[in-house]
Amino acid sequence: MSRDLFVEVALILLASGLVHSSVWGATEPSDSLKIMVFVGPPKVPADNGVFESIFIQLQDSKGRPARAPEDVVIRLSSSSTHVGSVESTITIPKGGSHAVARFHSTYTPGTTVITAAAPGYITGQATMTTTGPVPTKLAVYVAPPIIPADGGVYEALMVQLQDDGGSPARAPLGDVWIILSSSNTTVGSCPSLAVIRAGETYARVPFYSSLTPGTTVITAMASGYSTGQASVKTEVPSDDPRNLKVFIIPPKVPAEGAAYDSIYVQLQDSKGRPAKAPADVRVDLSSCSASVGLVDSSLTIHMGRTSSSARFYSTFRAGSTVITAAASGYATGQASITTVGPVPSKLVVYPVLPALPADGNSSEVIIVQLQDPGGTPAKDPEGDVVVDLFSSVSEVGLVTQRIVISYGGTYAVARFYSTYIPGQTTITAIAPGYTSGQASVTTHLIDPIQLRVSLSALPEIINSSGSVYLKINVTYEGRSPVKTASFKLSSDIGGEFTTVREEGGGIYTANYTAPQVYHKTNCTITAEASKKGYLTGTGSVRVIINPVIQRGKLQVYVIDQDGKPLMGAKVESTTQPQGQQPLKATTDKEGRISFDSLIPGLYRLEANMTGYNSATEEARVSNGGSTSITISLTRNPSFLELLITLPYVAIPIGASAAAAATSLIIIRRRRKRMDETESREEE
Repeated sequence: MSRDLFVEVALILLASGLVHSSVWGATEPSDSLKIMVFVGPPKVPADNGVFESIFIQLQDSKGRPARAPEDVVIRLSSSSTHVGSVESTITIPKGGSHAVARFHSTYTPGTTVITAAAPGYITGQATMTTTGPVPTKLAVYVAPPIIPADGGVYEALMVQLQDDGGSPARAPLGDVWIILSSSNTTVGSCPSLAVIRAGETYARVPFYSSLTPGTTVITAMASGYSTGQASVKTEVPSDDPRNLKVFIIPPKVPAEGAAYDSIYVQLQDSKGRPAKAPADVRVDLSSCSASVGLVDSSLTIHMGRTSSSARFYSTFRAGSTVITAAASGYATGQASITTVGPVPSKLVVYPVLPALPADGNSSEVIIVQLQDPGGTPAKDPEGDVVVDLFSSVSEVGLVTQRIVISYGGTYAVARFYSTYIPGQTTITAIAPGYTSGQASVTTHLIDPIQLRVSLSALPEIINSSGSVYLKINVTYEGRSPVKTASFKLSSDIGGEFTTVREEGGGIYTANYTAPQVYHKTNCTITAEASKKGYLTGTGSVRVIINPVIQRGKLQVYVIDQDGKPLMGAKVESTTQPQGQQPLKATTDKEGRISFDSLIPGLYRLEANMTGYNSATEEARVSNGGSTSITISLTRNPSFLELLITLPYVAIPIGASAAAAATSLIIIRRRRKRMDETESREEE
């Protein structure tokens, strides 16, 4: 086959659809987002209720929650709207990962598939089930079964919808229309049509008796349901009432906390025939099991009538109770009524979103439901159910500690509080009298979580080579504490750090030893915290480091020109280092003064003593050292000494001679000093 012919054949096959093309690089990306539908609880009563039970979540290809890149409008549909419907659209906002839609059940039990779709996303589906008896047949009841043949009208007929097991069942939306007939209209008749309204289980129908005693059969028919029948007998009423007879229709009602016109009490004679009341008869009523249901406390059979009716009030507890009727002068009557419905025995936990972001947020996604042993939603028969909840791994997430399933309800919702640590935790629900329930929740890191670091130092001012206690607080996004973080500690001037110690609760400690400094220094210490899967965080603190000043010593010796120590010489500092108090002291007998604890630096000292010329010397006190200086003082000369120093001058006689002598002494003294100065310069 030539190459051109091969290409032509390939194009024909592609056009016909017999061969599917696959272009490299055009396949769906592995990280494409998909829509997941979760229902919680997955079973709800078929009671025409509204449930916030449809959870729509975005997930990536690995089944992890994903953030919406923009507002995502999702269209929803229900495959069986006669079972239940769902909101047509919901929106997952930008940055969100899920949204909740309302489900509206009907009175028809069954299953329906909820579909969620949006352009650019893989479609998701889930099944919702509504529970309850499924009506399949009609049952006709008569109470009382013997009616007076007096041409009266009696609310004696009842048509009930039942399932295959004989339990009462609700009429679906749209009502159930019933065709009625009487087989012997000479005895009595009934309306040709009756209706059981949506959500109801029965309809009451009047019976029109004639004056002709006898028996007739009442037949009830409806499209899609099995036919029901019951016989009605009429008799001429007696005037001799002896007994009370209790009749209950229907004999079974739902245990749903509702009221039913079900209790009938008839006066009968000794032969079981209807009997007229000679006067108004008050009949007291009671129920032997109040936990199953109650009854009106009394009714009145009016004079000339044979019967009257009362209401029965069911609870949420399924069971049977005996209704007793009593009146003075009449034999007591009794009959039993049964309430039916699921009996709760266990708690079931549903994490509606089994995968959640580990982002430190909370959502109402934990549902705890009461169920019977078969998994049908059930109501507690006595009151509220207090449920305690626990999370097995609190580091992964916590749950509302206590919730209440309200009386008449089947479930309650708890809030789950995720942390920033991914993992799995088991949620346990317990309540007295019920089997506990458990379910797991998994959290995933889907966001870049920043570690926040707060660093403090104590003290904040130290000396050279001193030590600082460092306290490091590490949190996820500034909210919850971080455990098992790794650290890198640094200082902009060097120094040494100890190993970081974890104290718990996100607190870490370490010690820093500063290097030796010789002037005041600002030191910045930085702590860098890291943990796998999280963004690194840093924190810093400034510490002031002062140079260590080691005080020095200074010894001052004051001597005369002959090298002998001078006692009582006064020594003062004319200049001293900043921060140092001026020095002032007097020499001891050895001509010595000791100054201790001096700030290192330059000192200028002046010594003074009566009869001596003052003298000044400088001394530098070293850091931690000891320094000695000697200050030599010269005596002021006496008059006799001045005369002795003038050997070449004659001593004149008289006052003028004395003055001349004095002048010569001064001249001689100055000449001597000049000679000494010239001698030192030559040296």
